Amino acid sequence: MDTLTLLNLISLGESSSVQFKRTFDNIEKITPEIAAFLNTNGGKILIGIDDDKTICGVEADKEGKLIQWISEASTETHLTPPASIIIDKAIIDEKLIIIVEVPNGVNKPYQTKNKNSIYVKNGADKRIASIEELRRMMQSSDQFHADEMPINNTNLHDIDTTIIEKIVQKKLNKSIAEIGLPYKALLENIGFMVNDNLTLSGLLIACNYPQRFKPLFTVNCIRINGISITANKFIDKENNFEGTLTTMYERAIQFIDRNMVKIQVEETINSQGQWKIPKIVFEELIVNALIHRDYFLNASIRIMMFDDRIEIISPGKLPNSQNVNKIMTSSHVPRNPILSSNAGLLLPFIGYGTGIPRILEIYKNIELIDDREKDQFIAIIKY
Repeated sequence: MDTLTLLNLISLGESSSVQFKRTFDNIEKITPEIAAFLNTNGGKILIGIDDDKTICGVEADKEGKLIQWISEASTETHLTPPASIIIDKAIIDEKLIIIVEVPNGVNKPYQTKNKNSIYVKNGADKRIASIEELRRMMQSSDQFHADEMPINNTNLHDIDTTIIEKIVQKKLNKSIAEIGLPYKALLENIGFMVNDNLTLSGLLIACNYPQRFKPLFTVNCIRINGISITANKFIDKENNFEGTLTTMYERAIQFIDRNMVKIQVEETINSQGQWKIPKIVFEELIVNALIHRDYFLNASIRIMMFDDRIEIISPGKLPNSQNVNKIMTSSHVPRNPILSSNAGLLLPFIGYGTGIPRILEIYKNIELIDDREKDQFIAIIKY
């Protein structure tokens, strides 16, 4: 890192991605800081800088020991799993600064061995990770997925058997009776039950009333009069759409249909208007939101219709290995694999990462935003 870049970084102060340390006196003081960055989004630790941005420098006789501690802090002796970090040095005003570059960890969660603690960044500081954060870390490293979570207080009686019959028929071209498996074993095999509880997949695809157990897993639609969210009038609004994924999808499409700008494509006045934006664009984006959203976040999918655009806002940023450029070129990393493999039997969903490239080919005036700060993914479809 060149001197000017480093000075600019210092001038901005500490943040969730930059931390200052004047010095430290043992390895246990640096290991948690490295772990917190690994478990969050990575960052830099600048040693020789005080909290108030004063450039103190590292004392020459301590340099070797500090670098040794930093190197050892990310090894399996002190951190599990071990990680790779980069140590660099710079001179500012004849003062030595040690720069520790910590990546966004790919094998989360990282746990310190001395206190068996899992830290995450909290602004410029750190804290112990919550249970929900631990689950999301395991999801990001493909160790655990939200859609396989058991849902407390659910059981076989919450399942709509007609939906299961339809799924089995489409999957295996056989009826449940022809398969001959006990009903509970069948549900476990397709990922809809764990022990005596429904999984989140079973709940969202085949439960009689999923929102009794997960009230915020809904779709919220509004048609605003104007082009700004601050407009104090709306043209159309309903209570949150509830039900299975299929029901929520169908109701969202119906809402868009009655509020969509339509154009006349035939000369007769009695002909039905055609959607100004192709319907397939919304079919794909709404299904993607329902299947690929982050179900560790207790929030609704929002569809906001303005005079000049329609926004589909899905809870959860893209998974760590993904970005907007990748999903525009058919990159496919399913966040919820059980939902992905089963919902396509009931919804217009192909999978394999082809949906986004396909709709961009059909309608190019779409902006995709991976809002990592607000933890959401936004598709803006413009008229």
